Amino acid sequence: MAAVRAAAERIPVAIASGRVPEDVNHFARLLGLYGPQISDNGARLLDPVTGRTLSDLPIAEHNARSIVERLERDGLRYFAVDSGRTVRSTSMFDEWRVTIITSAVPSRTAAEEIALEHNGIDVTAMGARGSRDEWYVNYTHGNAHKGYGAGKFSERVGVDLRNVMAIGDGLNDREMFEAVGMPVAMGHAPDDIVRRAKHVTGSLDEDGVAQAIERYIL
Repeated sequence: MAAVRAAAERIPVAIASGRVPEDVNHFARLLGLYGPQISDNGARLLDPVTGRTLSDLPIAEHNARSIVERLERDGLRYFAVDSGRTVRSTSMFDEWRVTIITSAVPSRTAAEEIALEHNGIDVTAMGARGSRDEWYVNYTHGNAHKGYGAGKFSERVGVDLRNVMAIGDGLNDREMFEAVGMPVAMGHAPDDIVRRAKHVTGSLDEDGVAQAIERYIL
């Protein structure tokens, strides 16, 4: 936390997460980040001070309905973000302006298989690992991913993506690593993410984020 706060005194810093807006806003405020933040796996840019959405890229309604119906039919637990609200069943949807749907799955293999099944021109489906080693599949608009979100962030703060550093440890960081000038993988990241990185920092248990910030920013 100290390293992130110190970095934010010098440069714009954003969380880029598959988490829902209220989670990202909470952690941004906890870290003292007041610039635009990235939630919904890149599909939403937020102002953490007001909670207002600065931009979003929703899934087409017919695609969102189809995914939700399929998940409910298969008995898979999920949550989604509809117009900035977190919903957990069909009855809770209002406008069907859905930026992310996240389904819990039993393993990385299942996440990759389900993501491959649903990936298409209009939808991006991507496996992601949670903080307790649980696995999910994130569904977003076909053009929405953390790389897209990083681009929106860089536009908003007026920084070329080639001058952006991104630290990541998950499969849903691939496009962000390809978009920014300095991708840094955590030491515990999957091999595919490590291969895409220019630098590798320590693991979560070694405070790898702080190591990278202290080495390259401070």
